[in-house]
Amino acid sequence: MLVPGLLSRCRCLPLPPKFARILLLTCLLPCAAARADPPVPALNTISSQQVAEQIEQLGAADFAEREAAMQRLEQTGRPALPQLRRALSNPSLEIRYRSRTLIDQILRDDHAHRVSLLLQQGEAADSSLLPGLKRFREQVGNDPAALQIFAEMQLSAPDLMLTLAGLENQPVPHSAAAAAELQFEQYLAEMRYTWQSQKGKTRELTPLYVALFAAAEPGRKMSPQLAGMLSGHVNATEFRTVMEKAKSEDVPVRLLAAWIATEDDANSYQKLTLAMRYQLREGLLPAIELLKNPANGSMTQAALLTVARFGDRSHLPLVEKLLADETVLNSSRNRERVVWTIQTRDVALVAAIHLCGEKPEEFGFTKLQKHPMYLYQYSTAGFTSETLRAVSFARWAEYRSKHPDQ
Repeated sequence: MLVPGLLSRCRCLPLPPKFARILLLTCLLPCAAARADPPVPALNTISSQQVAEQIEQLGAADFAEREAAMQRLEQTGRPALPQLRRALSNPSLEIRYRSRTLIDQILRDDHAHRVSLLLQQGEAADSSLLPGLKRFREQVGNDPAALQIFAEMQLSAPDLMLTLAGLENQPVPHSAAAAAELQFEQYLAEMRYTWQSQKGKTRELTPLYVALFAAAEPGRKMSPQLAGMLSGHVNATEFRTVMEKAKSEDVPVRLLAAWIATEDDANSYQKLTLAMRYQLREGLLPAIELLKNPANGSMTQAALLTVARFGDRSHLPLVEKLLADETVLNSSRNRERVVWTIQTRDVALVAAIHLCGEKPEEFGFTKLQKHPMYLYQYSTAGFTSETLRAVSFARWAEYRSKHPDQ
């Protein structure tokens, strides 16, 4: 049984900026509403003709009549939505304004009712009951603890969750997609402001769970700025503390892993860093994509060590393709003025040796240092001379000749 205390929060849900709400109501809510919904009883069922009459009363000359019509339409609930949406183009400004207000309130009431059903039904609840529930079950889980957090996410950001439902698995107008992206950007910005204002206090993590769930939406391409903002939240002390104690099947782990696994080349480096920090095997996916088309040296280096850490011998051909890449990643001089150089092929060789279960020091990497997060310290995977480098690569060639099937 899920915690019923969450229901007390259903009537105090925040609204996004007005202009964004208008765009999303116009473009996205019909998409979400078009889905097959499970039966959710209306508060008061009246005929279509009666709904039309009440909508006309929204423009009545008498204020009391207008208010009474609003109350009756709100009590009618979801069945009134189709006609209220059509009323958004009514010539009367008063009817348009009140219809828009009613649409918002009915959706909020309906959403609160659906959250209450999820809390009551738990694992048996229909996947179409709430926006995003089907994907959440697929990416995160369906146990009572997971569904309780999902209910908290719904109550924390109902508008963003409803927007995600309008975007999933169906084409939407470009204007709707742009409005949704703006809404997500505003959500992250507001979250950052809220967290900054709570510095020194224990911060609520539910908004971060919502952000991670939104970021893991299939097909989303986040800008590097947004990804950086989200990564900053993920590196917060509260989240790190939760992740240190979490098991692989726990909600925070699954949410972060789902985002890391999305196809988004522009933010692969940040995802690799998070995967290494939190030991998430899902980091293999962006790492492999980076190695298929290597570009930036530091990103290639991170991808190589990510594959070394989470991969197996089946990834050896991908790594060995870079054994001829002489791109200089770093060059420094020690106190004895000896030049220390790290090339892409050096890191690739370390990764290959690790994938084979061998020890890098036996191949000449005598200065290589282990790292608790990145497997090996980046700055120690190099050589002081081409002679030493050649010796290491010769040892590898000899090893491969004896183990050609690896």
